[in-house]
Amino acid sequence: MIGVSININEIKKTEEQLRESEERLHSVIDASGVVLWEWYVQEDRLVAGNDFAHLLGYKRVSEMPEKYSEFFELIHPEDQSKIRQQIENHFAGNAPNFDIEYRLLYADTKEYVWVNVKGSVIDRDVKGNPLKTAGFIFNIQERKEAEESLAHAKNIAEASVRAKRMFMANMSHEIRTPLHAIMGISDQLTGMKLTPAQNEKIQIIND
Repeated sequence: MIGVSININEIKKTEEQLRESEERLHSVIDASGVVLWEWYVQEDRLVAGNDFAHLLGYKRVSEMPEKYSEFFELIHPEDQSKIRQQIENHFAGNAPNFDIEYRLLYADTKEYVWVNVKGSVIDRDVKGNPLKTAGFIFNIQERKEAEESLAHAKNIAEASVRAKRMFMANMSHEIRTPLHAIMGISDQLTGMKLTPAQNEKIQIIND
């Protein structure tokens, strides 16, 4: 019986370090709320996990559309053109990646939620056509709602300032008109024969 023994201790250590590193990476990703995805462009196939499904209100990923073209229909109609433009621009090599904010239909409520999607091509064929794209997506609904509330508050504040300015302008005009009449009469009285006490009161009015 003949055999060979090889010391694989360093290999095992490296594998253990790699496993721990991957676990830490997944922990960070889970804590950040970021969801990973892959898109096989030529196959029109979207690959993701259950966390992707949960982001859109599905119980499991099998309930989601598997084809990217079907998934694209979940995007708000007003956002679809800008998404196509950014992706095509990236595919053509004019941008290193794409970073898009758009609205996706939420399965439970049938309402749209804001998401941010970042990705890039990681594999191309010999002609340079994209084969595989990968990236991540995360929910930015709370941030968008905060931005909308801030914009609404800003509009209210600006409207209040405009109203105050208009009020002051109107009040200034309303006050100026009778003041001119008072000053005109005061000037006329100044040229008349008045007692010292009357002249003193006219001077107070003029001042």
